[in-house]
Amino acid sequence: MLKTLFKLIIVIILYEFSIITINYFESKRQYKQSIRTSNRINKPLVVLGSPYSNISSKFYGKIIGYGDYCVDNNKCKGNFLGENIEGDINKNLEKFGKKSCVVYISNISKVKDKLEKINEIACSNGIYYSEYQNYSILNKLLNH
Repeated sequence: MLKTLFKLIIVIILYEFSIITINYFESKRQYKQSIRTSNRINKPLVVLGSPYSNISSKFYGKIIGYGDYCVDNNKCKGNFLGENIEGDINKNLEKFGKKSCVVYISNISKVKDKLEKINEIACSNGIYYSEYQNYSILNKLLNH
């Protein structure tokens, strides 16, 4: 029984580590793509959630940048040249016009209920995030 439990714990740890590692590389790729899109269509990049709120950043450090605007309930931590917008994400999204920006979501679990509003402000094909955040058990525990 104890041996089986130990094996189960090892499998869960390996699973989490692999998801966190995949999420790290996918987040980095998606963020770079969002920067390219922002530059190509000449629209600002809005990062929703502090770059340190992603589960992978807890292990690997800051993965992504802050964009032109960083919107977070608890203020984006760190120094950057863009505008740091603190407070309710829903209210702050209203500051942006329809189809006015490219959006990178650093922590999808914090904005699931705001996706409709995000779709309104984001340019066509202008929403980026790592879908692997959804598969991490640890991410779900830390954000709920």
